[in-house]
Amino acid sequence: MKNILLSLAICIMATNLFAQPNINFNGNIVNLENGDLYLKFENDSKLRLLNISQAGKTWNISNNDLVWKLSVAGNQGQKLTITSQTATYKGVQELSGTGEKSLVFLWEYPISGGLLANIYMTVSVNSSNKLSEWKIRATLPQLWSVAETTFPIITLPKTNDSKLILPRGWGVEYDLSTIANSTHINNYPSSSGTVQMVSVRENNNVFYYATHDPTASIKAFNSKVTASNIEVSNQIVSSAIWNNNGQFELPWATSIGLTDKGWEEAVITWYRPFSFQTTWGAKKMADKNLPSWLIDSDLWLTGGHTNEKELAITKKAIDTFGKQTSFHWYYWHNYDFDTKYPEYLPARDGFSALIDLIQSEESHIMPYINGRLWDTTTVSYQSQGGRSAVVLNENQTPVVEIYASKAPNAVICPSSSVWKNTLVDLTDKIQGNVLGTDALYFDQVASARGRACFNENHNHPVGGGSFWVDSYRDIFTEVRSKLQPGHIISTEQNAEPYLDMFDLFLMANYPTGTEYKPLPLFPLIYSDRALLYGFYIFSKNDMSYRVKNALTLLWGAQLNGGRTSFVVTCAMKANANFLLDLVSFRKQHHDIFVGGRMLKEITPTGDNPVLNVPNWGESSAAVRGALWENQNGSTSILLVNIDTAQHTVVLPDSNQQVVINGGECKRINL
Repeated sequence: MKNILLSLAICIMATNLFAQPNINFNGNIVNLENGDLYLKFENDSKLRLLNISQAGKTWNISNNDLVWKLSVAGNQGQKLTITSQTATYKGVQELSGTGEKSLVFLWEYPISGGLLANIYMTVSVNSSNKLSEWKIRATLPQLWSVAETTFPIITLPKTNDSKLILPRGWGVEYDLSTIANSTHINNYPSSSGTVQMVSVRENNNVFYYATHDPTASIKAFNSKVTASNIEVSNQIVSSAIWNNNGQFELPWATSIGLTDKGWEEAVITWYRPFSFQTTWGAKKMADKNLPSWLIDSDLWLTGGHTNEKELAITKKAIDTFGKQTSFHWYYWHNYDFDTKYPEYLPARDGFSALIDLIQSEESHIMPYINGRLWDTTTVSYQSQGGRSAVVLNENQTPVVEIYASKAPNAVICPSSSVWKNTLVDLTDKIQGNVLGTDALYFDQVASARGRACFNENHNHPVGGGSFWVDSYRDIFTEVRSKLQPGHIISTEQNAEPYLDMFDLFLMANYPTGTEYKPLPLFPLIYSDRALLYGFYIFSKNDMSYRVKNALTLLWGAQLNGGRTSFVVTCAMKANANFLLDLVSFRKQHHDIFVGGRMLKEITPTGDNPVLNVPNWGESSAAVRGALWENQNGSTSILLVNIDTAQHTVVLPDSNQQVVINGGECKRINL
């Protein structure tokens, strides 16, 4: 047991005992290193990144002369694509700073009329950490600009042990030995890109690729998997303010590093410290002044319609699961779901009776509205400014999305004052004297991807950049200023830059693909600062229901039982009892789950069989576990037996045996 804590202490308490950075020229080979991380370049007629190595593991680079790509545009509409393969490589310059060494590589490319573009790539290492930092800038002829950047492009060899770790929802891992050709796009910020990183691992050897960008600018992390390679890159649409009379610089660095201590060590050592330096990550949960009713809402259920049958089902759910059960309600609007947004009011008949019932039982209800869509067929879209507020593509066409309802929903630019006023007004009415609820859910805000917007009449520089998150922060700062005491707002999914805007985050969405392994990547970074609820919420009455709810608990979130009408059926009795036990356990251990911190996932050994889990994507150990640190710094192992049979398991790095009954939860203090 002590070995677990010791290894974590070594990971977390990373010291600055690294060697001084160094650059070595040996013929046409250039080495850049800091005593732990080594980068080897070939400096010849072309610049090639040959390999990156650390602690006995060398990652050889394929397609090694392709490290960047720029799309540039002239003022007459001319467009060119330049890459490090098509430009002329001119050489490298060495730079030195205090505790830092850098290599600046230069390329040239003829634009027109003998005028040249100069592209500079800077790669640095320093003595304060094990990462390398990659930057890019360009000097173009007057009136030319960089429209899009793909940088840095790193192509790794694929082996039978290669796994790809992506920040989708909780986090997810794909076994690349089963994938021949696929491109994974993680749009940041969104549910597919909740944080700014991807990793590739071979057992405990990990390649870490991240941007520590505190502005949360729009970007897409692309991982292109082929039969033999994994190409990792970052694709960025420029903001107009990044171009200035032919001068362009991407306003952040990409951090690349290696570790042989596993993906958790990379996340805890490199990404988590960065997250505290941001607007969204500065406050821990204890500092957010969350209302006590929200902290005590260890279970959420999803309401259905607004009729008498639903009223009876809701009363049965409260009687079954307790008075502190909270309800998330979708189908209350005056119109069909996903139509006529944002014209939600008046509410359907019967909704006020549901609100009265739930609140009379000392429970809480949170209605749904959408935080980004405006139905283009509504009168309000035409008459109240929706048409002028829509996001425009570069070709000036509006961005419109169509869902199952078939309604054309325009994506509204959050910089619009019309949209801010609309959301503030809806909040005021729904939490005020129109409905009187003490919670409100804004769908899609932290789930759908940020959009570059090319509407020159909007209150932001055209293109990409940080305006998307900045504008939503402006909206929800205003929304929060109108909230009554004890009231909260929630959103879909958990993209990191929205953590300071909302109180609660619904973990609804599944990763893409059918074969994947969920990972607690996000909780390892933010479990002490983000209150989540649910886990892939569309449920089946089988073992997958037990796995999802067990991981919801172990990874720190409030539980979500699914549709009320589903969870109270007779067929669900066994799984509903399992859920009720999880809720009771969570209520007893708020010192862990409210402001504590998840340290790692644990799989006990011993009698811990692997179970087949339909509708899940992978099999699961019968007994799942997690190591946590509570509010006071004490550590505990939490265990949940998802099986119906008793098992005697052995805790990692110890000989301690634990007997755990079917469906039981246990806490072992260390």
